[in-house]
Amino acid sequence: MTDDQGLAQPDPSVGIDPLSSAAGSTPATESETRYRALFERSPDALLVESEDGLILDANPAARRLFGGDLVGRHVDDLVEGGRRDIDTRSLEFRRHGVVNHIGIGRRLDGSTFPKEVDLHPLAIEGEASVLAIVRDLTERTRLQAELIQAQKMEAIGLLVAGVAHELNNPLASIVAFSQLLRTDPQLPEDLRRQAEMLVQEANRTRVIVQNLLDFARARPAERLPTHLRPLVDSVLVLQSYSFGKGGLQVVLDIPDDLPPILVDRAQMQQVLINLTVNAAQAIHDSGTGGTLRIAAATVERLKGWPVVRIEVSDDGPGVAADLRDRLFVPFVTSKAPGKGTGLGLSVSFGIVAGHGGTLQHEPGPGGAGATFVIELPLGSGTVDTTEPSGFAGLASAAIGESDPGARTVPISTTQAAGDGSDQQPIRVLVLDDEQAIREFLGRALRRAGYEPVLAPTGAAALEYVRSTPPDAILCDHRMAGMNGTEFHDAVAAISPELGRRFAFMSGDVLNRELRAFATSRGILLLAKPFDIATVGRTVAALLETKPAS
Repeated sequence: MTDDQGLAQPDPSVGIDPLSSAAGSTPATESETRYRALFERSPDALLVESEDGLILDANPAARRLFGGDLVGRHVDDLVEGGRRDIDTRSLEFRRHGVVNHIGIGRRLDGSTFPKEVDLHPLAIEGEASVLAIVRDLTERTRLQAELIQAQKMEAIGLLVAGVAHELNNPLASIVAFSQLLRTDPQLPEDLRRQAEMLVQEANRTRVIVQNLLDFARARPAERLPTHLRPLVDSVLVLQSYSFGKGGLQVVLDIPDDLPPILVDRAQMQQVLINLTVNAAQAIHDSGTGGTLRIAAATVERLKGWPVVRIEVSDDGPGVAADLRDRLFVPFVTSKAPGKGTGLGLSVSFGIVAGHGGTLQHEPGPGGAGATFVIELPLGSGTVDTTEPSGFAGLASAAIGESDPGARTVPISTTQAAGDGSDQQPIRVLVLDDEQAIREFLGRALRRAGYEPVLAPTGAAALEYVRSTPPDAILCDHRMAGMNGTEFHDAVAAISPELGRRFAFMSGDVLNRELRAFATSRGILLLAKPFDIATVGRTVAALLETKPAS
């Protein structure tokens, strides 16, 4: 039968049988039993409401979602703001038959959650009622927020990578020439102190650029099964002095049977250092002391996906509300100038994402305190521990660090003295399209006793290789025109032996493609910005492979 709007009406004798399209095909008691079972076993929360909002029935899923018995309560008790989502008595609602609504639900304990509700008009024993199907959107909302954050990080990463690479060449020049100034024996003492300050400031800038590259670099983490407790202990040892000085209490809640996680130990240590330093600074700024808590546990996510959940919490002042949605954006910081770069959290976010995990911020009660939550998946994975040939020993040394034991091959004393010796100098070809880099390397190589040959383009360098082959080559990786890899292949075609006495100079020696190219051809890598001692070590390593004449 139908009502005056033409809507199908159920047989009043069938109870909640309006959920069935075959209500009249079986005896009423059998149908009621069947659909009562469906109602009770549904994974979605189901509520049957009267038109004036009184809850007539609720299935177990609804009681679990809202936290208690719901029958007899008014639906306004379950809605944030205390107002029903839609007027179920309206003609529009009855005419459409099904209405979908997204809003905020409220549990019986007062907590809230994002929800989606499908409302269906029905009749029970002749009385107009409403079936509400309620879904908790907390997990979906979290995943959507993570996706948006990941897309932001991808876009920012592309921008940051470009900016960092553009900064690296002028920074390398500043680092290099500040070292030359500081080591000039004719420099007065007062100017030497100023040159030392220049070196220190250049070093600070170098660290910022390196953090930018770490944030932007898309390289796989080198994962090994790692127990969390020793890793956390190593972080706390590194910071024990600053924690003790600031009156900070540390509480650990890490079970002994926590399974190992597959992580790059150095990268995850960096994440934990960043988070604990932030917590310590927040507590220190409050001036009242406080507690840092690090807890971990194994939990399950969607479809039983197991993860290790690591929480780093503090009881400091918390994060300002206007910063919470920008915490993981580079250079966003609440710290005073000179106390932070705003890169720690963005770098940490990128590292955790590279491990297939998530990093989130959760404010404490009332906005006081903060908790940063890392979730890392459990399970087996391929461990990549390969390093390109020569890479491990050729990362740029700390600026200002000297290496008196660095091996060099100087020109003979007789020739340097101009006594007419026929011994040929050791020539090192430098190919870089940045004039300042070429000039620095020229001075550094002469100081070490080599004869530098400086080339601004690949074509000019190749002409020299054909006419007067050098003893070793230092080549920039990224250049206009012929790039570094193309130049190397051209050199190797002329002289395979010289192709093995070859080093790439790059501001991103961890670049995956560059590392693969260098590994396959036995090429050394020299990280920009570099210091004088590192240049000497690199050239010495190249010349070790040169046959004795």
